[in-house]
Amino acid sequence: MDFITSPINQIVASVNWKLMFSIIQGAIAFFTVLWVKNLIVSFSAWIKFKNSLYICLGTWVRLPTSDGFVDGQVQSANMRFIEISTKETRIYIPTKTFPDRDWVILKKHALLSHEDEMQQLGSLDTPSALMNQKLD
Repeated sequence: MDFITSPINQIVASVNWKLMFSIIQGAIAFFTVLWVKNLIVSFSAWIKFKNSLYICLGTWVRLPTSDGFVDGQVQSANMRFIEISTKETRIYIPTKTFPDRDWVILKKHALLSHEDEMQQLGSLDTPSALMNQKLD
């Protein structure tokens, strides 16, 4: 049993505990600074979204994708994500990237519900609706 405890005792005796304590303090301070920085950046981006004159909750936007564009409506926003609801899915965009994104504003309806707007958007996709729109 002495051959197991002897190396462990030598390692424990050779560790400089004051230096280890300083390293642990530095790591805690480093991660605290990173957490506070992330909190400040997220909060300032959320304030920019809230104070935006053009994009708010309920705004229809067109977002670029890898193979074209997708149209959706801004449903909710918090300090972490902006939720955009499209016909197929929901897109969650980090709030930190809000001012850097290329967003195109399509329309802004305050009176229609989200389901009514999605129904109108879906009805324009049918060929008969497109033909009727061209005839009018």
